[in-house]
Amino acid sequence: MQKPLSELVETWLRWDQNDETKREIIQLRDAGNHAELEKRLCKRIEFGTAGLRGRMQAGFSSMNCLTVIQASQGLAKYVQAANGGIETPAVVIGHDSRHNSAKFARLAANAFLAQKIKVFMFSCSSPTPFVPFSILRKGASAGVMVTASHNPARDNGYKVYLENGAQINTPADGQIAHEIEQNLAPWEAAWADPESHDLFQFEQFEEVVKLYTGTIKAYLVTCFFFNHLHAEF
Repeated sequence: MQKPLSELVETWLRWDQNDETKREIIQLRDAGNHAELEKRLCKRIEFGTAGLRGRMQAGFSSMNCLTVIQASQGLAKYVQAANGGIETPAVVIGHDSRHNSAKFARLAANAFLAQKIKVFMFSCSSPTPFVPFSILRKGASAGVMVTASHNPARDNGYKVYLENGAQINTPADGQIAHEIEQNLAPWEAAWADPESHDLFQFEQFEEVVKLYTGTIKAYLVTCFFFNHLHAEF
């Protein structure tokens, strides 16, 4: 059953600690703009095989600090359950240079750290392929790339990869979505600075560039050799 709009407004204002998005909801409430509040709060942004993607603005239906925290808490629970035999699972987190991407990445890190999952986060904005590459290199259980790819500048997104370096598929998307719904209230330290945590480590961009390009060159040499060999026969 859908909660009353007034209760959803109260919940948002209680959970959100970002001044900008909190102010958006307060202004809509004070203006009596119920139609916009319903659009923002009565439906959740959908988590699927592409992760999350949408406009950056206040509300449960959009991309913002709170919905990124909620998605990360659900994903952290999923990773913990799926890797029960691993003493300290790990995740890789990257982000592009869009507005809020670095902030979203840091908030995502807190959720994993809260579940004692080691975080390797890129020290600067990075290309999307670096995340799945680093998952395989580190033997990590999952990865997150904060990006909206080709979408307009007002949008952002949250892509999820599993231990094989591929984006999530069914049934993992549904299982993660279920965990998100079970972990909507921000955990303690959800809004903290992750850098002080023992399990947080920066993934050095320059090092990954060298390793990634070296791997690509090795593949190209191998492909050239076999193509040349095939041509001779």
